[in-house]
Amino acid sequence: MKRTIHRAFIREEHQYLQLFAPAAPGQLKGEASPSYLYSEVAAKSIFAFNEKAKIIIILREPSSRAYSHYKMDLKLGFTQDPFKLALEKDKIAIPKGWGSSSLYIELGQYYLQVKRYLDLFPKENVLILLQKDLYKKKEETLKTLFQFLQVKDDFVPIEPEFRNESVIPASRITSFLLKSDFIRVKARNFLGQSKLKKYILNLLYKKSEFNNEDELVLQEIKNQLKEDVMQLSKLINFGRRLQTII
Repeated sequence: MKRTIHRAFIREEHQYLQLFAPAAPGQLKGEASPSYLYSEVAAKSIFAFNEKAKIIIILREPSSRAYSHYKMDLKLGFTQDPFKLALEKDKIAIPKGWGSSSLYIELGQYYLQVKRYLDLFPKENVLILLQKDLYKKKEETLKTLFQFLQVKDDFVPIEPEFRNESVIPASRITSFLLKSDFIRVKARNFLGQSKLKKYILNLLYKKSEFNNEDELVLQEIKNQLKEDVMQLSKLINFGRRLQTII
C-alpha cells in the first residue's frame, strides 16, 4: 500500500482509507480509475462515501479512445486481430463487461456515464475536461483544474520524459507470452531501468503502423457515436466545442 499505483482490488473501506495513510494532515487526497466512469454503481458509491467529493472527468474523442485501447490490447497480447475484426468480436463477446471484454465502443458512449455523476453531485463539484485540451492548451487547462481544486494555480509541472509510444508485439509468439501478466511483471521487475531493457524491448516490439482500413473503421465509429456525442454536448453545455471532437 506504499506504492502510488496499487494493482490489487480493494473491497473493504478500512483498506481503501489505508491507501491515503502517507498523506500529510490537510493535504488533498484523490485517486483515479477509468472504471469509475463506466461503472453503473461507482457514482452512487462515491456519493455515499463522500457527497462533497470533487469529480474530475477527462474525456477523449471516442474513436481515438477505441483505437488506442485496441493498440494497448495488441501490445499486451490480448488480441492479434486487425482493428475491424477485433471490434466485431468484442461486440458479440460473452461474457460482456468490464474486465471480461474490451468494450471498445461502449466505453466511448459517454452520455449516460457522465449523466450518472451530474445527477448526483452538485454541478460545481464536477469538472469535465477534454483530453485534447491537455495537449493543446495545457497550462490553461491545468489552471482550470487547480482552481477547481482550490489549490495554487500558477504551478507549472515539469514536462515528463516518458512517452507511451504505440508499439505492438514483434511476433505471435511474443504476443502469446506477453498476454501473461505474471511474465510481464516479472520481466519488468527484473530488467528495471537497465540498458538491457531497451534492447529486450526492441526485440519484443515493433512500431505500430496506421493504415487506410483503420481510418475507415474510425470514421464508422464516429458516425455510430455521433448521437451520443450530441446528447453529451447538450448535457454539459459544451456546444460546438465538444462536437468538434467528432
